[in-house]
Amino acid sequence: YGEFQKTNLEAFGELFEHIDGVVDFVIVDAPGGFGYEAQQVLKQCEEILLVVTPTLSAVMDGLKTLQAAEEHGITVAGVIVNMAHGRNELRKEEVEAIIGHPLLARIKYGQKIRKAAHRGWPVTYAHPRCRAAREFRKIAEHLCPTEN
Repeated sequence: YGEFQKTNLEAFGELFEHIDGVVDFVIVDAPGGFGYEAQQVLKQCEEILLVVTPTLSAVMDGLKTLQAAEEHGITVAGVIVNMAHGRNELRKEEVEAIIGHPLLARIKYGQKIRKAAHRGWPVTYAHPRCRAAREFRKIAEHLCPTEN
């Protein structure tokens, strides 16, 4: 938390200016909603990949983020549901109806993800054939299509 407090969000754009033309894209994990931090990050984006948990409050915050992005002319690259459990949460169809975009992926927070995280390994390495690993590969292919 202390490091976050030292972050100068006004200078955030300078970072992107330095790497412009050097990398194809940058993934930034940022808060959702209309907060100051979210707005500062959105100012620097050309596209967003929205990640929400399957709860009503998280999806509603995600909707606010999407609306703010669309107001700034930012492309929505996709919507992902992360940390799904399967019970007592919004279904795929409900999330899509609220957000207004189809889901790119639904990542279930299962035992294989927990085991991989405990070892400090990506689930795509630890359990490459599990459903979560396949969903992550689907996201990667969407972001960086390969030619067959």
